[in-house]
Amino acid sequence: AKPLYESLDGTPYADISRFALAEIHRVIGDYPESVRLYVSLAEDYPEQKEELLFHAANLQAQFKPEKAIDTFTEIVTLDGERAKEATFNRLLLFYQLGHHHEVIEGYDQIAKMIPEDKKNTFNLIVGKSYFSIADYPNAVAHLTAFEQSEDNPTPSLKNTLLMLMTASYHQGDQALFNKSFERFKTDFPNDPELAKAIFTHAMLAKAADDREKVKDDLELLLTEYPEYEDQEGLVFEYASLTYDSQEWGKCYESFHNFL
Repeated sequence: AKPLYESLDGTPYADISRFALAEIHRVIGDYPESVRLYVSLAEDYPEQKEELLFHAANLQAQFKPEKAIDTFTEIVTLDGERAKEATFNRLLLFYQLGHHHEVIEGYDQIAKMIPEDKKNTFNLIVGKSYFSIADYPNAVAHLTAFEQSEDNPTPSLKNTLLMLMTASYHQGDQALFNKSFERFKTDFPNDPELAKAIFTHAMLAKAADDREKVKDDLELLLTEYPEYEDQEGLVFEYASLTYDSQEWGKCYESFHNFL
């Protein structure tokens, strides 16, 4: 079909063929040429400009994401039916390109334009962006909103719980850590990251001078997680704990293993 439509160039059917060729080039994976045609058509058909640019921007996102951001921004300024979707797609590209400050900047205004079915993902993206710049209080607010609305044990939930535990550890928020930790244990009981979470839980309990919790966590790691990667750190912490509690037998064995 492509040669047939190309042969119509210079005829009264040339514009019709451009619409068809734009779609053909998309289907065969020639995105640059498809984008060129869609942008050209958007200039010639202002009544369809928003829709044609939306097609172009989605294709640009596959090979020129920075340019796609510009095109989505143009669609947003048109303030038509595609404005909300364009706002969300631009947000995704900012996040994927690591432009965390752009994600965060003015998110209150952006939030008003996010489609309802994308609000959960919006919270995740904004939360991750705050987390990436170590703004833990704001990260927690958005990540918690995502966690509370996510019922299934998805990879996104797993990453969110790990970030919440990290953020709560840095903030010394034991209640939030415990809540996130308990859900992680329930939803991801066999995940290799669980051992790291248990050790972090022990260190947070240590900071709160809760020796019983520290002991429970460290002994759980020693007995149930022999493959835990930081064995030296684990054994040293347990040896120090048993020394402080004057459990000399356990202390001697632990320091012997450490050395």
